[in-house]
Amino acid sequence: MKACTDILQSGRRISAADKAKYLAYRGWAHTQKQDYQAALADLDMSIALDGRQFGSHGSRAGIHRVLGAFEQALNDVDACIRLAPRFAPARTLRGDILRDKGDTEGALKQYDAALKLDPTELSAYTGRSITYRILGRAKEAQAELMRALALDKRVAEIYVAQGQLAESNHDLARAREAYTRALEQPKSIRFTNKAGSPIIDATRQQKIAAARLAVLNSEQQDVAASPAVTTAPMQKLALVIGNGTYGVANVLPNPPKDARRIAQELRSIGFDTTEEIDMTSDAMRRAVKDFLAKAPHAKVTLIYFAGHGMQIDGKNYLVPVDAQLTSGKSITDDLIDLDFIMAGLDDKLRANVIVLDACRDNPLTSGTSVVSGTARSVAIRSGLAPQSGLSSGGTLGAGTLIAFATAPGQVALDGEGAGSPFTIALARHIITPGLELQQMLTRVRSEVVASTKGKQVPWSNSSLLGEVYLAAAP
Repeated sequence: MKACTDILQSGRRISAADKAKYLAYRGWAHTQKQDYQAALADLDMSIALDGRQFGSHGSRAGIHRVLGAFEQALNDVDACIRLAPRFAPARTLRGDILRDKGDTEGALKQYDAALKLDPTELSAYTGRSITYRILGRAKEAQAELMRALALDKRVAEIYVAQGQLAESNHDLARAREAYTRALEQPKSIRFTNKAGSPIIDATRQQKIAAARLAVLNSEQQDVAASPAVTTAPMQKLALVIGNGTYGVANVLPNPPKDARRIAQELRSIGFDTTEEIDMTSDAMRRAVKDFLAKAPHAKVTLIYFAGHGMQIDGKNYLVPVDAQLTSGKSITDDLIDLDFIMAGLDDKLRANVIVLDACRDNPLTSGTSVVSGTARSVAIRSGLAPQSGLSSGGTLGAGTLIAFATAPGQVALDGEGAGSPFTIALARHIITPGLELQQMLTRVRSEVVASTKGKQVPWSNSSLLGEVYLAAAP
């Protein structure tokens, strides 16, 4: 990326076509770093300079897909196909976009077209396998993965898909084996096919594998201790946590009340709900792992957390009541990593919702561990980045929406008496039948802004792959 930047800023006279190529390369590099806004800016300029840059259209389609802008993604991938009709990866990408939109039949046709153009197009086999799994055609899904492995056994994505398929078949031993194999693969490889030699980055897939393996290993221990564990299928699953009685951070009166209220409303609309109050670090980790172990058997999952939250080195953490919050290299040992939760939920077969009535401050940035008052914060300074797993479209959490009680860099109010402003509004609207999730959050946002006189603005971002209804669908 630096080389491209140096050339573009050197003042040298280069043709528009060459400048478009350098911008395309730099846009691709930004994409690898998950800096999607910078990538889009470069790709837009590349296409404006030279509309024949089919690779720029393809890269932009991939980013729009991650951002959930499926129509824009389709427009770009179709432009890529028009410019390079024999470029198989474009057909694969079109299949992925259609699958994300719910058009599984259309997706399979695109994967077939990609493999007709190039039988070595590995991602088409993986995409076809995931689609077959969505359709409940497990044998065909496994056959596609075996074809992918015949091409290259070093791709973590294939083993993650194997693990998810095994989990959906309740074969946990095979799932563990597959996730372990995913972690053993190189961090990145160059897979050469007839269309080119793109680099396959394993980082995201290995985060998913590590999270699922931790959950399955924990579940194995729990089964040994208690044979009554069940994997009965369920439609809607929820974990609700309210932490208020902190030992080091300021005590919050309302999170336990907020959690009980949300748990009650979720049960009323059919969620299998686990409700936990004032959880220690060990108890919270067990509850999260239990929830993630059940998640593969649900259609919709929801986590609600009220209490202290914070961010360290660009990562978000939920704070148990016994967290020490003292400076030092082990400060995160007591905290619950939100990226771990998102990696454990990363599966296109369901919708995942994470609701945080907590701020995202870092108590170390101010040099002070604790503050007093009624804000859900354990720090003095604000202004930290959004959740890394979904920022600018995200690297983890396919099919996930994450909602914060307040905007980046702001403090969520704990409220006085009845509960927090955010949870009061959420409880009112979450049970509305026929109200789509994102529309529901828009109503919550409007109500919170009004009730706090603009002091608090709820915020969310999403990689959901369709409309989601928590209460009855219309």
